[in-house]
Amino acid sequence: EATMSHYLIDGYNLINLSDVLESCGHDMSLSRDVLFSKLKTFLNSQKGSVATIVYDSKIGVLNVHNTERDSRIHVIFASASEIADFKIQKILASEPDEGKRQNYTVASSDSDIRRESMFKFAKTMTSEDFAELAGI
Repeated sequence: EATMSHYLIDGYNLINLSDVLESCGHDMSLSRDVLFSKLKTFLNSQKGSVATIVYDSKIGVLNVHNTERDSRIHVIFASASEIADFKIQKILASEPDEGKRQNYTVASSDSDIRRESMFKFAKTMTSEDFAELAGI
């Protein structure tokens, strides 16, 4: 039986390194929606897996709500005083069970965050590798 993966994703990392932003005419709100859709397609091939997309603070963000909904994908905006990377670390730290933390895969371009995540027993991958894996 495959263990469920919980992908913790730095959303803007993924949007900025893929062609999503350009294909959306540099419309960030539309880019978030496109990323959501692509992630949904990816999760369809990952039985039982879920994802949390973490974005930096929503200050200046007008449209934060996806028109689409999917119970497997949770979208979080970091608070004004934190960035997505720190929010990802908080989410990991809030899981007291080391065994359950091993089900998390952190996708970030930040090597410090990946290292911190490994210390917390999570799997890690670069945003580039995740984009390739998920077909983003």
